[in-house]
Amino acid sequence: MDVAQAGFLSAAGLVAGLVNGVAGGGSLVSFPALLAAGYPALGANVTSTVAIWPGYLGGTAGFRREVRAQQDRIRQIGLTTLVGAGCGAALLLTTPSGFFRQVAPFL
Repeated sequence: MDVAQAGFLSAAGLVAGLVNGVAGGGSLVSFPALLAAGYPALGANVTSTVAIWPGYLGGTAGFRREVRAQQDRIRQIGLTTLVGAGCGAALLLTTPSGFFRQVAPFL
């Protein structure tokens, strides 16, 4: 990776973090930036998700009172969320990279 590409990805990461902090959806910035830098679609998706994940922890910590007030709802949808995440991860790991690159913009 050269200096220009590192600078581009760093700037995209900063913008993605800002977007995520304000409104969510930072991966709409980071994922295309990783694709533009030449990363394969599957690797770009995983990298984008892992890179933005700590921001969700910060948001949860910042809104802990509001989250605590939603504990009943969290219990109600928690199992569905875990099953859906597991199915999504399994599909992600078994889907050929070329097919994933084609359908990713629609997901």
